[in-house]
Amino acid sequence: MAFPVNEDTTGDENFYVAMDPPNNHAFPWTNDTGADVAKGDVVILGPLVGIADEDIEAGYEGSLNIGDGDVILTAQVAVGSTFVTVGQEVWYDPATGLVQDTSANNLYGLGPSVAVLSDNGVVAFLKRRYWVREAFYAET
Repeated sequence: MAFPVNEDTTGDENFYVAMDPPNNHAFPWTNDTGADVAKGDVVILGPLVGIADEDIEAGYEGSLNIGDGDVILTAQVAVGSTFVTVGQEVWYDPATGLVQDTSANNLYGLGPSVAVLSDNGVVAFLKRRYWVREAFYAET
């Protein structure tokens, strides 16, 4: 299944119709990044945001969660991010592989937090299936 390389900026409601995996959450993916992907790591796959369901060695196939509405826990939080308010957007920085609570260009919105940052440095968020590149976000 081929995925478009960029997000839909046309407003075409059928842009994502052909991208529904059979069970709506797991998608078999061959890790072609050249590096191992650990369970829980974020993988941007065209317009989809995936979370590795398992450790996936470079060159091997594994499962990505590309579902919408699943609660994801991550300890990959950037220094200085506090996530003190439920509902804050969780932003992913592909340059660092970390999530943060402030937006900037070239970050990906993963979904809203559903709990404040825990004492052990874990934040929980309600995963969005499709990412929205911050550069296209209209902030007021």
